[in-house]
Amino acid sequence: MRPRHGYNGLKFLIVALIIVLSCSRPASGQGSILDSLYTFRAGNVRINAALEIITRRTGYNFTYDSRLINNENKVDFNFTRVSLGAILDTILSSDSLKYTVIDRYIIISRVVPLREVTISSESTEELFYIAGIISDAESKERLPFATLSVKNTARGTVANSTGEFIMKLGIESLSDTISVSHLGYRRREIPVMQAVGNNLTITLVREFISIPEIIIRTHIPQEIIRKSTLAITRNYGNTPALLTGFYREGVMKKDKLQVYSEAIVRIFKSSYGNTIVNDQLKIIRSRKIENTSESDTLAVRLKAGLSTCLELDGMRNKFDFMQSDNLNDYTFRITDIVSTDEGAAYVIEFEQREGVAVPLFRGEMYIDADDYALLHAQFEINHLYI
Repeated sequence: MRPRHGYNGLKFLIVALIIVLSCSRPASGQGSILDSLYTFRAGNVRINAALEIITRRTGYNFTYDSRLINNENKVDFNFTRVSLGAILDTILSSDSLKYTVIDRYIIISRVVPLREVTISSESTEELFYIAGIISDAESKERLPFATLSVKNTARGTVANSTGEFIMKLGIESLSDTISVSHLGYRRREIPVMQAVGNNLTITLVREFISIPEIIIRTHIPQEIIRKSTLAITRNYGNTPALLTGFYREGVMKKDKLQVYSEAIVRIFKSSYGNTIVNDQLKIIRSRKIENTSESDTLAVRLKAGLSTCLELDGMRNKFDFMQSDNLNDYTFRITDIVSTDEGAAYVIEFEQREGVAVPLFRGEMYIDADDYALLHAQFEINHLYI
């Protein structure tokens, strides 16, 4: 995993999340184009022709499941200073559709309304949604990648990079409890019944651990990392698992979305012990948007995608900065000890050692102080050497 080759001075942002049993949340900031007023005088046209006219006028392309719209239906496409949202409502003749704007695309999808669900219902297939934002109780800043789980099931999700989340649950979970956690914060529990139908703002309180500096200095970070790698089988198990997940990836260039992909996937995770069986993926459903043009002076395809998400399992494919042969290429230091759900974790910062001229990684990792499991890692290529 070591980036030993050269790099161009281009800036990328790759977001690739596997969110277990989650559902995507509509993009924000979609009011401007849908609220803009337009005048059309095209007469009686087919729906697909009407959408093409809108695209030529606005510069926004449409994407939708063909089963939602009968493109052959004809509509009266005459409007005078009417909002684009209202125009779409009229020509599509459906109050069960919603419009989500992502960059220069308008995504048409079916509304799944939040509704009151009672325990007395006999249906075991009924579903409901819980959505909201997770933030710091004091600063009000949003907390990215916080973990949410339903206590007595295997269902859960992870908040996105802006602290937003959405969960789809069955009626059997109404009497259960949602557990919300984030490294360095006190865990919070919320009854599912209180969360249904509400757009929640969940605040977490930072939890500090007072550790004398002399205790931190007595721990050698390289030894903690070695213990973490030796404990992989114990911490992550020898039993394979079959997971259903949600995948999202976006590629940005100069704050413009270039590629956007989503997929529902089934993942076979093989054992962390000695095995010759690799992890496997099956795509259940997917969609992709590309926004590159011939006018771009340079198009760059960065290796990403679903297989790369599995390769980023740093406990199966050890990160460069955790491999014993490479520890001498880095400097490590313990900067803090933070609280976790069950105890505490070492915060270890690392960067390439002075004199190592090739670009390596820098960042920080969180290792459990009790069982030495790697809880979290965030890192980037040292830009000083790119």
